[in-house]
Amino acid sequence: MAKGNKNTTHDEWRKEWEEIKKEGDLVDKLLFYARSEKQVRNEIRKEIPDVSDLKKSVIEIVRLHHSISEEVKKTGSSIYDEYLKEILKKLEELIMKRRDHYIIVDFLYECIDCNPNGDPAMDNQPRLDGNVVTPSKERIKRTSKMGMEWLGCVGDDKERYALWVSGEAIEPSDRLQNLGLQLKEPNLLMWLSQRCVDARLFGATVASKGGGDKGSSQLNWTGPLQVKDGRSVNDVEVIYKMVNAAFASGEEADQRSFGHQYKVPYALIHTTAVYSPVVARWNLKKGVVPPSLEDIDLFVRGLWYGTLNLVSTSKFMHRPVLMVIRMVSEEKFPEELRKSRDMYVTLRRLFEEKEEKEEKEKIRAEHVKIRVEGGIPEGMDGWKEKLERLVIPDNNGKVVVLAAGEDGVSKIEGDSFRFGATEEDKKWEISVEKKQDRQIERSAVAISVDLDR
Repeated sequence: MAKGNKNTTHDEWRKEWEEIKKEGDLVDKLLFYARSEKQVRNEIRKEIPDVSDLKKSVIEIVRLHHSISEEVKKTGSSIYDEYLKEILKKLEELIMKRRDHYIIVDFLYECIDCNPNGDPAMDNQPRLDGNVVTPSKERIKRTSKMGMEWLGCVGDDKERYALWVSGEAIEPSDRLQNLGLQLKEPNLLMWLSQRCVDARLFGATVASKGGGDKGSSQLNWTGPLQVKDGRSVNDVEVIYKMVNAAFASGEEADQRSFGHQYKVPYALIHTTAVYSPVVARWNLKKGVVPPSLEDIDLFVRGLWYGTLNLVSTSKFMHRPVLMVIRMVSEEKFPEELRKSRDMYVTLRRLFEEKEEKEEKEKIRAEHVKIRVEGGIPEGMDGWKEKLERLVIPDNNGKVVVLAAGEDGVSKIEGDSFRFGATEEDKKWEISVEKKQDRQIERSAVAISVDLDR
């Protein structure tokens, strides 16, 4: 096959082109065009399909982008003309279309008489920072992936929606084999990120045993969507409880053995997830497939649905409360990210004031009331079907709020939002405003704390 050296004749170029036309795909054709001699490019230019034909296949776009980048490293840029530069420009436009905004997700959820996240180094006691419970980001991402599974959206049988880290104890090389890949696969980053939705979202590490001082080698990248460790807005108390085991231990035992658990009576936990288009573009240069809006939306839906259905012995009684999703421009990102911290601070202040006034009585589930004003309550029964629809806002920076009030689950969309704690009403409120026919419609979610209940 011709490789673009000076000794390749015109007939050899044409022969290779005829073979690629029969057996190659669009990417092969475009790559051939990039490295062929000028006379051949002029002859076959009309036979090259428009690059817009790639828009239905993300993997083709990334493969072309990455392969051309490698070609540049090997041969320099002299083989390029204005047509190819236009292709690269279109590729970046297509691959990043509707993904050039930051997406910020703030999530509040309740934990009632359970262990939000045990620390193996501390006898599986809840992870704490002082009196605040702090579930790890790994636990939160795992909850989202469990939700994806329960929604039926991921699995090894799904072409683009397998999970690289599924919770199964398995060697990376064996997991690759299960996915139909090999560690020495050319462009492994590209194929793995194309195959696994969690790799596209969160990144991945592929380690292999081998020689050398470290005894292993690895490929890795940081995903464009990262999750912050959770923090409870209220101070918690940890309760130690003895429990009966299901069976006796030992042949001579005539009664069941005992175990123990650690539980938190109540915790209202806040976490933040951020999608960065800057990281997505950087990964693209390395050949990593970036997540689509549908991928990011699946993370959001999985997080809500996964939290709702955590029914294991230690996690039973988790409940999603509030989710605020914002799509913001790069210019507004620092300001909007600060709002996530301020949301937590103002809500925590309300809880602290209540505890101080009642001589530090610990807040429990019955003290917290959540009310939704506006929006359409869907009820808990229809929530799975509701999650089938996209919840990510439009590309113009709108806000979407999901709230589970006492009357059911509501979805509220608007153009802007505000929040704050009010001393006179003894509540924390987030309000969403939407402009409709020159009128401003306002909906609100209020969280109040009443120690007299």
